[in-house]
Amino acid sequence: MDTTAANNSLLNTILPIATLLVGYATKALSDWIGFRRTSERERESRRELRRDQILDRRTMFQRETLLELQDVIMEVVRAASAAHLAQVKTSMDWKEWQKEPQYLELSEQGRAARARGTILATRVRDEQIFALVDDIKLVAGAIVRAATMEESAERFIAMTTLFEKFNQRAGIVLKELDDELLLQDTAV
Repeated sequence: MDTTAANNSLLNTILPIATLLVGYATKALSDWIGFRRTSERERESRRELRRDQILDRRTMFQRETLLELQDVIMEVVRAASAAHLAQVKTSMDWKEWQKEPQYLELSEQGRAARARGTILATRVRDEQIFALVDDIKLVAGAIVRAATMEESAERFIAMTTLFEKFNQRAGIVLKELDDELLLQDTAV
């Protein structure tokens, strides 16, 4: 019986220590798993926040670029219109169509605006807008090089029609960008 009492005494001593160690290990494992889950959630939250910030910046950049592009294309149309009207007036005064623009300042304004339009159009993510800007620039530049007053007038009308289509498309894209921004704000 001595061995049984000694075994019981040893068991009574080891059992609480073993239980303590198992409890400690279980708690440490539980804490580690919880920490991993929390870390993963925080990491995912930071990723999502970065994604949202990038999307916000991209959307705002597109919106600002498109608004600036509208102003620049207006300058292109205004310069081409002024050059066309000056060319028509000069031709009426001379009683003969003047093929080259007489006002270099208007030509330079138009050239500078067309160049700025090219830069801005390459930043816009809408292919229709890019194509319309390209068409407007080509027609605006060709107005003053027309062989006849009628040809110049046809190109002028074509430019104004393209300008209207451009502004309509720009309006649609701007509304879509505004909707995106609203959705992003409500999602946060």
